[in-house]
Amino acid sequence: MDQPAVELRDLTFTYPTIDGQPRPGDQPIVRQLSLQLPRGSCTLLLGANGAGKTTLLRVLAGKHMVDRAALQVMGEPPFHATHLTTSNRLSYIGGNWDQDVAFAGYSQPLRADISAGAMLENVRGVGAARRAMLLEVMDINPAWRMHLVSDGQRRRVQIAMGLLHPFEVLLLDEVTVDLDVLARSSLMAFLRRECRERQATVVYVSGVRVVGEGRACVGVHLSLLAQAALHATHIFDGLDNWPTHILFLSQGQAKVFEQVENIAELKSLRLMTWVVR
Repeated sequence: MDQPAVELRDLTFTYPTIDGQPRPGDQPIVRQLSLQLPRGSCTLLLGANGAGKTTLLRVLAGKHMVDRAALQVMGEPPFHATHLTTSNRLSYIGGNWDQDVAFAGYSQPLRADISAGAMLENVRGVGAARRAMLLEVMDINPAWRMHLVSDGQRRRVQIAMGLLHPFEVLLLDEVTVDLDVLARSSLMAFLRRECRERQATVVYVSGVRVVGEGRACVGVHLSLLAQAALHATHIFDGLDNWPTHILFLSQGQAKVFEQVENIAELKSLRLMTWVVR
């Protein structure tokens, strides 16, 4: 049996205080998660604000220490196996771009008077073919001046920089917020090809916009959302036919983890207009 790309075994995480231990009485942000993500899978991680999505993604990325046996990424505990991130086998792209890029050691500020092409050229150890492919995927003009571009254009360059090195596991935390529908669709198609052709594994976080309380009444799986008392709308531009798995978190617990092909309701209900009410 092939080793899973990501394996969680009763994973529980509570933010520690300065002494490295949780404060007495603090509730876990992630609770008793056990699941496996196979190589080549594309997982859509869903949940309302505060459900634990970003915390889980950061734990998977090795940014917080958990028990070695509770989390394995490519067979190793990511917090302790720092070579996973330094080699770019495990890659995390979050929302705080200024910090992410600075901490990754890139030599130019994101708003500097430099061209997009030169900025991408500054990332070492990347083949010309992959760089050219990402310029096309993200529809980037190499002549763009980074101090003059729009937020959406800057986001395209930033995402391209994060994808330049081939990855084995990629963790994305709502990085497509500033992208238009076409750019988002192109990115997700690229990621699906990476999973299919290179057996890479991608986990993509998308939020649930909570607009009130109500009941979930669309299908057996969606009915589990009622336990979280949500009345929510998911808008997934560019995500139709993208995920192989769906993981829904509520209060740090997995309410749904299933292969998309096993969710009968989604065969007649497009992700782009998945409405729970």
